[in-house]
Amino acid sequence: MKPVILLTLILVCVYQVFGASKVCKTSDDCGGGECCAIRPLHPIMSRRALSLQLEKQKEGHCLQYQSVGSRCEPLSQMNGYSCGCARELYCNFYPGVMGRRKRKLSFGKHICEEHPKSN
Repeated sequence: MKPVILLTLILVCVYQVFGASKVCKTSDDCGGGECCAIRPLHPIMSRRALSLQLEKQKEGHCLQYQSVGSRCEPLSQMNGYSCGCARELYCNFYPGVMGRRKRKLSFGKHICEEHPKSN
């Protein structure tokens, strides 16, 4: 029962994101602070798939760039679900903390941050 509820919630969220966005073919069709997120016909499951010449859909949706403190998942960006961080930001990876037990894994997270200022 829980997987059905979780799947329903995810579908509602995806509909909210793509339902209210403008259809585009390039990022020039979108407003300031937005990109044209075009999904591939087949989802990218690993970075290794980037070397393949995957066919993309012809149209995408205008989405906002992520702001400071927002999560920026590289695979979400590659699959056209997000635009990634805004131009003045970068996506920093924080590794997860390993548990004491053998199989307790934490995968870490990606967060949009400002570039560190050099002295």
